[in-house]
Amino acid sequence: MVDVLEAYRDFAPACNAKDAITDLLASVPQEHLAGLRSVVLTNANALAGKRKRDWSWWRGRKARHTQVAGLYHREWQGKPAWIEVFVDQILKDAPSWALRLRVVRSVVFGNVLYHEIGHHIHAAQRPEHREREDVAEEWRRRLARLHVRRRHRLAALVFRPIAWAARRVLR
Repeated sequence: MVDVLEAYRDFAPACNAKDAITDLLASVPQEHLAGLRSVVLTNANALAGKRKRDWSWWRGRKARHTQVAGLYHREWQGKPAWIEVFVDQILKDAPSWALRLRVVRSVVFGNVLYHEIGHHIHAAQRPEHREREDVAEEWRRRLARLHVRRRHRLAALVFRPIAWAARRVLR
């Protein structure tokens, strides 16, 4: 069981982020969540001290932790792995009227959460000798597809022909 915790500082999300994350986690097979302790929902202003100035590598570039949408923290010194999701960064471009739709919340939060879960799967269960971000993106697509099939069946029927047409046009 993965705990979903909220730790905001001077921030109130435009939608119920905890329910959206809990719904997304419910559709992930339990074997992929083994070793993952919690998902912490926070905002960039909640970072303090060194963590505010800290950075991570992303595809060969440095990215400040105050500007990313999510972070995966590996198991370290006996402490279990956990995921940090920056809700303010996720919602900054999303219109508030669209967040009323459950399928939109699933897409918006799912892109970040499933990417970070992909990092967990890559680090803890199925290591591959490829670019870490590519592996995480592949897992994001797999988990998002599984979630849409399980939780949004009607949307899957509507979006499948649209996605097929878009792939044909982009080729």
